[in-house]
Amino acid sequence: MPFQVDQRDARGRIVVEGDVQGVGRAFDDDDALVFMANDLGERIAPAALPARDHAMEVEVSDAATGARGFAYLVHAPDAAAPERPPNATYDRARYRVDAAAYSVRYPPGRNFLTDLATTGPGGSLAHLLVSRMSLRIAPTFAMLVTSWSPQLTEESFTTVIEGVRNGPVRSIVRARQSLELGALLPDAPAGDVLTYYYPNAIVTPSTFKVPAVVLRLLRAFEFEGKAILDASAAGSRYVDAAHPDGLALATAPQGTVNAADPEWFVIDGPGGTYLHAFDIPDAWRRWGITRASVLGQADGRLAAGYSLRDMTRMQEAGAYDLRVAMVVLGRPYRPGDERAALAMLDQPLAVEVRPVATP
Repeated sequence: MPFQVDQRDARGRIVVEGDVQGVGRAFDDDDALVFMANDLGERIAPAALPARDHAMEVEVSDAATGARGFAYLVHAPDAAAPERPPNATYDRARYRVDAAAYSVRYPPGRNFLTDLATTGPGGSLAHLLVSRMSLRIAPTFAMLVTSWSPQLTEESFTTVIEGVRNGPVRSIVRARQSLELGALLPDAPAGDVLTYYYPNAIVTPSTFKVPAVVLRLLRAFEFEGKAILDASAAGSRYVDAAHPDGLALATAPQGTVNAADPEWFVIDGPGGTYLHAFDIPDAWRRWGITRASVLGQADGRLAAGYSLRDMTRMQEAGAYDLRVAMVVLGRPYRPGDERAALAMLDQPLAVEVRPVATP
């Protein structure tokens, strides 16, 4: 059963130095043993386990469905590793991730994807879903007796890739990002970004710091992040909780599609299907900041994404946690397919670990 150990440093952050195969370095009580729930099996009688001094039974259960599965941890230094390719691997030289269900590329030294494609047999590229991520950020600052309204894009971020960790189960990339606002506001928003690559999902939790001076001078703020779709998306549809039957992208009106703070939407088409989820801090919602899904065009192609509304209602400077996820569904969308993807993000499985007395 493929597994890896993700170490944490003294600050509680996952260590991303070098590649990890199996256990890697020394294992202590703040590290994480990682495996995929769909690799779990049935419960094994203690007599059927290898005779070892110590063995642990790991039970994983899903409160929503009642499903459960088991894994066993034994000390077996001579056991052969599973002969199975990694679920996802980040290639530092090519700025590319190859996973079981998708492949994605990045510009050198950047943290916004330029190609998201489904994969076919043997890892071959099947269909291009997203050709590029596009950001439009338009703040207005009050500066003495005047105002300043820079127009910022995904290229306005300075990105430093701090480390990569490739393992049998998942690949992890940590980046440090800062938004360049020029000499007038050198203390710009900045944050840490982790990206986890799983067999069929990309999950990006990030922490961004909003400096007090930026919040004090801010008078207006517009944010829009879109995935520019491949040309084949003309035959696709947009689906969310408010549009369960979907909207044909080729004829859907441009602009805001759902202003009711949607957590997710699906782009479903002949070339492939993916779910996009965007999670914002609870404090923002309390202050009246909400999400809206938007459709439009960029670079002459269809695009779909999110905007943030009423950001000037932010009441406190500080560090805030955001999360973006893209899940390749692997089949045309069926009503309810979003539940499993959202449960993966919002309803963690329960884990119980107990010793087993082996013969």
